[in-house]
Amino acid sequence: MPLMNQAEYAEHRGVSRQAINKLVKAGKLELTADGKIDAEAADRVLAGGLDPGRQFAASLQGGGARASASDELDDEGDAPPAAAAPQSSDFSRVRTVREAALAGQAQLELQKMRGALLDRKEVEDAFSWLQQALTEGLAQRTELLAARIASMPAHESADPMMLARVIREEDAKILRRMADGFAEAASTSAGSAAA
Repeated sequence: MPLMNQAEYAEHRGVSRQAINKLVKAGKLELTADGKIDAEAADRVLAGGLDPGRQFAASLQGGGARASASDELDDEGDAPPAAAAPQSSDFSRVRTVREAALAGQAQLELQKMRGALLDRKEVEDAFSWLQQALTEGLAQRTELLAARIASMPAHESADPMMLARVIREEDAKILRRMADGFAEAASTSAGSAAA
């Protein structure tokens, strides 16, 4: 049981004498009748008083109780700032990342509820439907135009202006059917999202 005065124990711990004096005044360290500190007992007390997270981090880093306990104090006997104690900053960093991720997720949910975001599956389905409708409309266009031109009187079917008008009319019908179908699909999708 090595007995040391406060200055010797401070040197042993790698902190200032004032830091040890604060621990004595706070009742964390006891002095013998002659004013000395039992170094082994004081080391155990300081090691046992560590934050459990720091104890765990010290065990992972292979540091003993003495190294971890000295991390607990600065020259003033206070806990060091986060930069001086990497064990606690790991937890803080992970917690900060987690909190940022949760805040980002909450922001996305809020935007979705406000209608600022669209569901990817719904958009993909709408474009798939639009592509299918366009393909079918263009495939039918040729047959519809051929039937309509064939039913025209000979003098009209030979007139390029008349043919252009017929093509525009058929294209407008196809586009109108597509727009109506797309609007119906969008309203159905909005109705199912609200439910």
